[in-house]
Parts: sequence; structure tokens; C-alpha cells
Amino acid sequence: MVYGNFMRVVRVLIAGVVLVSAAAPRPASAQPADRVFEGLTRPSRDVDLVMRVSGVLARLPVKSGQAVRQGDVIAELKSELERQSLEIARLRSESDHEIIIAEKTRKLRETELSQLKELAAREAASKWEVETTGVQVEIEQARAETARFNKRLAEADHHREQLLLAERTLVAPFDGVILRTMKEEGEGVADLEPIAVLVRLDPIWVECNLPADLFGRVHVGGVAGVRIVAADPAVDGSGEDPAAAAEVSRDGTIIAADPLVDAASNTFRVIFEVSNPDGAFAAGLVVRVRLNE
Repeated sequence: MVYGNFMRVVRVLIAGVVLVSAAAPRPASAQPADRVFEGLTRPSRDVDLVMRVSGVLARLPVKSGQAVRQGDVIAELKSELERQSLEIARLRSESDHEIIIAEKTRKLRETELSQLKELAAREAASKWEVETTGVQVEIEQARAETARFNKRLAEADHHREQLLLAERTLVAPFDGVILRTMKEEGEGVADLEPIAVLVRLDPIWVECNLPADLFGRVHVGGVAGVRIVAADPAVDGSGEDPAAAAEVSRDGTIIAADPLVDAASNTFRVIFEVSNPDGAFAAGLVVRVRLNE
């Protein structure tokens, strides 16, 4: 009897230990944790601005570090001759003198033909005179058509001269910042020679190499759990950033992910796009990418 009671007590104690072990919380290390990776910021656009024609640089109203808006003038070539050619083309395109003269002459010949036909009906004019005047009417009609055609050519030439003049002015193709200029006013510029470099920093891109175990788990368009935090020397390998609270952080959107893993590094490249309206992130800045798994 005593032995039986003893065994029942042992069973109860063992069951209690099992229940307590099952109810105990998992260690913090077992909880899903953020992973932090190093990335590098770069402009979302980086363009060499070039002239499509050659010439002498007359104006360069921008300098390195200057913010510009789309359509702002970046550079102008000397264009006195082109402006004069444009003015000549404009005057020709607006002139109707040839058309007016041709139309008046045609109407005059038509009147003569009508009168000759009346005279010929009374046998007061010869058939030859009627036919000759009829040919002259046709000639004047052709001259009027030629004058109208020349008018259209002059208008097209005027438009062409406008385009040629516009080619001598370089404008910003998008909002951005002038990274650097390569020319000075008064210097010669060759065809397609870079004059300045324009970069877009809003949005800014963050390029990051992620480990291969994340391949297939991050996708273009994904935004959940991605944080961009400016790097700090105090960041250690544990993924904790003591200065994170003091640093600027932004959500990022995945816009590109390489379809291949680099065998040498066992990583694949991912690009995050980050809104940067206040310019908090400069290009070339080492940052930390905090990614929730």
C-alpha cells in the first residue's frame, strides 16, 4: 500500500514538471528576428547631359551641387547665325505674296478667256486665241498651286530652323541635382560631348547584396518589414543598432532583384527604392537595411 501511494505521488510530480515545461516561454533567441544588411545608396538616375550639335559654349548657368527642375536651362551654345536663319525662315513662312500674285493672274486670265469665248461665238475672235488663253489659265492655276506648295515648304523650313536653334540649348530632362560640370563658358563643344552630369536623388536607390538563403523570399514590389537606417560605427554583428533611434529611417520598396545568385559570394543583388524628398540620404552613403523575415 505504501509503495502504491509513493508511485502515485511520483507520477503527479512528473506530470507537473511536464506541464510547467510546456507552458514556459521560448527563449528570445527563438523568436523571429530582424536581419540587418549593409547597402550602398546611389542615384535613381545618373545621366551625362550632352549637346547634339557642336559649337562654342555661350552660357553655363548651373554649377555643381545645384538643384534644377525639369526644363531648366543647363547650357547654351552661341547661336547668332541660327537665330538669323530662323528669322529669315519666319518671314518666308508668313509671306503670301506669291500666292496672291498667282491667284490674281489666274483670275485675270479666266476673265480674258470668258470674254474671248463670247467674241468667238460672234466670230469676233479666233479659235487659236481662245485655246491660247485657255492654256494660259491652266498655267496660272499651276503657278498658284506651286505658290501654295512653296508656302508649305517655307513653313516646314521655319519649323526646322526652330528645332535647329532648340538643339543649341541644353535643358534638364528631369528634376535633380547637378553632380558636376565639365565645361566652362567660351569653350568649344563637340557633338555628343558631355557638358554636365545630372543625378536624381528623390527617390534614391539602395543596392544591397542579400544572402542566398533569402533568394525567392523577397520579391519586386515588396515593402513589408523593410527599413533603411543610416549606418553607424556602433552597429555590431548582432543586428542591433544602438544609434538607430537617432538615425533617419525610411521604408523602402524592392524594385529589382537579380534572378541569379553569385557563386563566389553566395549572395544576390537587390535594389530598394526610398523616398528622399528632404535629401536626408546622399548618394554613396553606406546604410543598414533592416529586413523582417
